[in-house]
Amino acid sequence: MTRQSPRRVILLSAATVAALALAGCGGGDEPSSAAVPAPPVTPAPTTPAPTAPDPTPAATAAKTKSGTPRPPAGQQPAGPAIVYFRVATPPVCPGAENPAGRQVTVEWKVTGASTVTISIDGPGIFDTYPMAKGTATLPFPCSGSAGDKQQHTFMLATAGEMPRITKSITVSATVNQG
Repeated sequence: MTRQSPRRVILLSAATVAALALAGCGGGDEPSSAAVPAPPVTPAPTTPAPTAPDPTPAATAAKTKSGTPRPPAGQQPAGPAIVYFRVATPPVCPGAENPAGRQVTVEWKVTGASTVTISIDGPGIFDTYPMAKGTATLPFPCSGSAGDKQQHTFMLATAGEMPRITKSITVSATVNQG
């Protein structure tokens, strides 16, 4: 009866098996001059590594029309932000049909600040409003010939909070003088 040596299972890479075969190692107790074919190598199953979220602002937040990042849904931005600043009631320039005309009414909503300022046509504060959400009726001077367009730019800014955030809107009306 021949005594057999205990068998050990060793997983080798395909490159190692090829190198052993070329070197003439048969893996048994007796020397061998012929290469022993290697058993098929089945790769171990792999689990894909979890992907980390992309930290870039483009990947984590949508952008507003002005191109500023908007925080993901359900998250408040760090610091103040202007949710909206828009015309609530458009202006009307005085004319034969409307001698008094009508001023412009704007509305806003901000987060992270409790006070805002509004400027008209450039630097300098027209008024300060101690509210994060509100409306204001603002002057809309009209001049020129009938049919001319009159434009004014209104700027909302967060006050006392850093960083200071601003948003401007330009409002137009046609002169109706006759």
